[in-house]
Amino acid sequence: MVSSMLKEEPATFKDIRPHIFVVDDDPDNCNLLTQIIKREYRVSTAQNGLDALTFLKDNPDVDTILLDIMMPNMNGLQTLQRLRDNPETSNIPVILISALNNNDDVVAGLDIGAKDYITKPFDRRVLLARIRTQVELKQLTDAQADAIVKLKTSQALRDNLFSVVSHDLKNPLANIRMVEYVLREQVEADTTTMQMMDAVKLSLDTMQQVIDDFLDVVTLQSGKLKLNYKLKSTEATICSVVLQYNMNAKNKNIDVDLKKIDDTVWVDEHKLQQILSNLLSNALKYSPNDSTIAIWTEQLDGIVRINVADEGPGVPIEEQHKLFTEFGKLSPRPTGDESSTGLGLWIVKTVTELMNGRVGADFPKDGGSIFWVEFPTKPDDKSHSTTAS
Repeated sequence: MVSSMLKEEPATFKDIRPHIFVVDDDPDNCNLLTQIIKREYRVSTAQNGLDALTFLKDNPDVDTILLDIMMPNMNGLQTLQRLRDNPETSNIPVILISALNNNDDVVAGLDIGAKDYITKPFDRRVLLARIRTQVELKQLTDAQADAIVKLKTSQALRDNLFSVVSHDLKNPLANIRMVEYVLREQVEADTTTMQMMDAVKLSLDTMQQVIDDFLDVVTLQSGKLKLNYKLKSTEATICSVVLQYNMNAKNKNIDVDLKKIDDTVWVDEHKLQQILSNLLSNALKYSPNDSTIAIWTEQLDGIVRINVADEGPGVPIEEQHKLFTEFGKLSPRPTGDESSTGLGLWIVKTVTELMNGRVGADFPKDGGSIFWVEFPTKPDDKSHSTTAS
């Protein structure tokens, strides 16, 4: 029976030492190897390949296998091939045990996937050194695999949380917005109540921005962003975005000055509008009342740069490295009651680069900020795909 062929050192406590599995048809060799390594390692043994495979089904914690090449019925190379063909055992390091004149079999074993070999008679120091090397490599590999699994699990939980929470909030938010619209018409003559309704609308807008940002993050990190490229007029998109934020600008008495904006770029129209919306929204948040925001485009050797300049506080030089980073919070605060998730500029950078563009910011000595994005004016090899990852 298998149980009679397999031996494991008895323990009265949980032995956390690395687990070495010796597979050799010679009992004397098994005993000798066990005596040499048992002070540092937990040792199990088997005397043929079939029993070794059976043992490993129930003992996946083996850290290194010492495998004799010359065994009857199923030799060491055949056993090694079975180990490498099985995903459950394919990553366990195997050190071959060979005779001095067994070089051809050693080479064949290394080709199959053995990590090292030792020759008979055994040199204790060489044996322990080679086992120690393989055990340490196995532990590093296991730690890396565990970290990857945890990272993927954490990322999946995060994405699911963002997606579920955001989608579950969108319908109630739409209902509240509809109620706010109806109530506003009924209390239009009451100044105090209208001020309260304005506060409600501001809160709704903030919630909508948070939800939209989170949904954008989920889409970007899933690698499934759909891009449909075409030549697009910058003037049409800029005017559309400015019209969208016209009320926000009026509330702070900010003039949006459109200079030269009549260029064309090779982009996804919807994503360009999202990028410019983020940049204009950002400029409005950090601009003081009664100031000016300027928007213009310029040709730069096959690309078009779109600039959005404000008269806000700018960004301290020691914080500029945080720009365009995920959740990059800076010390300058919005000049009104606006809020920020810290995701807007990161989304701008990520989407811009997916469309083969560049993003940046300049801070003039006389104050203010100029945020810019650049896009090609014609198709290239990178911009024919409809899915960016």
